[in-house]
Amino acid sequence: MVLPNMNDDEKVYEAVRMVHILYNEFQKRSFAVTEKFRNATKYPYILRYNMQDDRRNVWRLLCILPSKAVKKKHRYLTMCYTTYYKPPKRKENDINSGYGVLMYDPFPMENYIQHHEDPNVKMAAVMDIVPHAINRFTQRCLKPEGKTGYDIHKKVESMLLRWRHFDVLADMYGDKSSIKHKDDGLLPYDIMMSEGGILRGQLINNMLVRMFTYVSKDDLYENQQERHDEMLRERAEWKAKGLII
Repeated sequence: MVLPNMNDDEKVYEAVRMVHILYNEFQKRSFAVTEKFRNATKYPYILRYNMQDDRRNVWRLLCILPSKAVKKKHRYLTMCYTTYYKPPKRKENDINSGYGVLMYDPFPMENYIQHHEDPNVKMAAVMDIVPHAINRFTQRCLKPEGKTGYDIHKKVESMLLRWRHFDVLADMYGDKSSIKHKDDGLLPYDIMMSEGGILRGQLINNMLVRMFTYVSKDDLYENQQERHDEMLRERAEWKAKGLII
């Protein structure tokens, strides 16, 4: 099982050993998913599947059709994750306790593992969203919106639908992506959110990105906000060119 006391290498191992299994699980469902998305009339449209592995981890498989424009391109987003629980150490409302999430997309991971000796294949990342980050996102984003009653799965989906840079999980752009720059108070693996917040991340080892906190738009420094807006404009340009969906 994925446990809160696992070290980083153990978390990566747990995710990597599941790549082929989860990849095949998505593939088995691809025809049914495509048929359901073809009849979609509201967006975002999310299909959810659960799968339990041999170590009793329950993996949540998500297929996301974010908009009608994406539907016209016959594409959709995939993501899968499993949760772990970190109990409080000293007090009940410990900001560092609660549910954490181990997440990745098995499609680029499959490609990376099969061709890891090929320098042209970009790194795919396993993402560890620690309880502190989940709790800060709840306090600083969901609570002002009156959504504190969300369970961990609704919180994860809310996070995903607000992301505006997906290249953290599959480094499609390499050095060309401004998200890799370390200037203006931003870290290389920060994820920009649609409402102006930042899910802050750092690369821990070759394949693990730890998302360690969430910072709301109101808490950003002026230069961070300017850089954030610049990145959103950059993303809009990529989208217009068909580089991302």
